[in-house]
Amino acid sequence: MRQKICAKLDPAKAAIAAYCLLIILYYGMTDLLRVGFNISSAPFSLLVYALLSYKIVMGRYEKREWAVGILLLLMSFISLYHLRDTTIFTNVLVLLSLKNIDIERMLKPLFWCALACYVAVILCSLAGIGLPMSMTLDFRGAGEETRYCFGYAHPNSLHLFSVRLMCLYAGAYFRKINWKHICGLAVFNCLVFYFTDSRTGVICGYILVLLLLIYRYFSRLVETKLWKIGVLAGIAAIIVFGILSVTLYGRVGILDIVNRLFTGRIKLAHFAYTEMGISWWGNAAAGSYIIDNGIMGMLLQYGLVPFIVYWLGTFLVLWYALKNGKHCVTILMLVFGVYALMEGSVLLKIFRNIPMIYMGEKIFSVEAENKE
Repeated sequence: MRQKICAKLDPAKAAIAAYCLLIILYYGMTDLLRVGFNISSAPFSLLVYALLSYKIVMGRYEKREWAVGILLLLMSFISLYHLRDTTIFTNVLVLLSLKNIDIERMLKPLFWCALACYVAVILCSLAGIGLPMSMTLDFRGAGEETRYCFGYAHPNSLHLFSVRLMCLYAGAYFRKINWKHICGLAVFNCLVFYFTDSRTGVICGYILVLLLLIYRYFSRLVETKLWKIGVLAGIAAIIVFGILSVTLYGRVGILDIVNRLFTGRIKLAHFAYTEMGISWWGNAAAGSYIIDNGIMGMLLQYGLVPFIVYWLGTFLVLWYALKNGKHCVTILMLVFGVYALMEGSVLLKIFRNIPMIYMGEKIFSVEAENKE
């Protein structure tokens, strides 16, 4: 029976279709459908769940994979019940569906789907459909200014999605990237900055460009133990700073200066922290606070248990990437780690959080390594 069903609908193709649909929804189409056409994205989400579930059910798993899968699903069900939020549940379904999926090949259609959605949102905004093309506000307390968002919720969001596109491109075509492609990414990042004036976005975009240059043309450096230790220490330092800068704000004087450099982000996150505190399974009220520190935002919104699971998974993947020369994975984790200090939504949803995709590969890596 299983073979007959698989013959009619290949589970891998069903999963790829779900990923493409999900990335279209995640890269701006949900708001465009809702605001521009008064159409709910819920039916598309249900289709995604059906395709992902089909891929998972039709798979065959080792005992270790069963154990990991059950634990992750249990965590996602607890979070779903506690918060009435589908984020972790969706992330877990995607991760468990990634068995026997070639991630490098998968990223190519995902990049083109994301790019098509990105362009569609911008064009619709120019035509007056969907969210506004620009915003005129006092963004930084220095007087009103006009910044462009072209159909996204905020100029910073537009630049964030632009950097995500750059990262998807890097992941999909990393083996072919040369100095011409890197220069193209640099120019694109500069062009987006001209309209968004997003300092976080342009910095993280150029961090990606710089890391691509280093890993492409200074290969001896990145293979040294010092560099690898520095990468691990750097990610750890980002996490520690993201938490301590918020929890210790008001008690350590230098954090006032840092807060100004971060345009008030630390103070805002500290206010949310003092109001809610840290819990095991998060607080649904976190969505009503401005928390642009993505590391602290994840901890407050989804709780200590998912937070620990996520970062343990991150370090396992990063260690594997450094050990086995998976340079693109290391680059993406560094970029998203830095970005998470200054934007709240960077880490939460798989495909928006591109490095999270590689956690699915690691869940099933024991079998893959044995095959090699």
